[in-house]
Amino acid sequence: MNIGGPALVDANYGAENVNYIVGNKGHKAWNSAPVSVAHPYGKREAKLYSTERYTLDTALTYKIPVPSWAIADVTTLHAETYFDAPGKRVFNIVINGVTVENNLDVFVSAGGKNKGLSRTFPSIRPVNGFITISFTKVVENPFVNAIDVLAFRAAAYAIPGREDGICTGPSK
Repeated sequence: MNIGGPALVDANYGAENVNYIVGNKGHKAWNSAPVSVAHPYGKREAKLYSTERYTLDTALTYKIPVPSWAIADVTTLHAETYFDAPGKRVFNIVINGVTVENNLDVFVSAGGKNKGLSRTFPSIRPVNGFITISFTKVVENPFVNAIDVLAFRAAAYAIPGREDGICTGPSK
């Protein structure tokens, strides 16, 4: 999902879908400065970093429908395009109620302003047909530029009795 912007021409990317946001829809922001990208999505997808959605509330939450039989890799894309120093915006990433990234400072992790950063969280199982992704405030306004949920069938990786939607590998 191109979080703050229009549908991309490439069929691999969907449009922003505010229908997936739980509660406050947050705010959109646009960035005209170029963002350097050095991750698996490549420079072709740098346009994903030109828009973002942020919230003034304590959390920005997406509830994305995923078939109950699926396991998904969830990737979030971020670029700090507003602040010029570390520590100005820090947030957590929570998937299905489990904190998967603590105290993310995109400025620090990406190596500065206007630099793309992707975080991939593998083997996420939906809970009741959804994967819920929250960006929770630590310092300033949590944000995201894009979310990619790549679902695939892999029941062999399910952990029996685990209901939080996090999988760590094949069950024995």
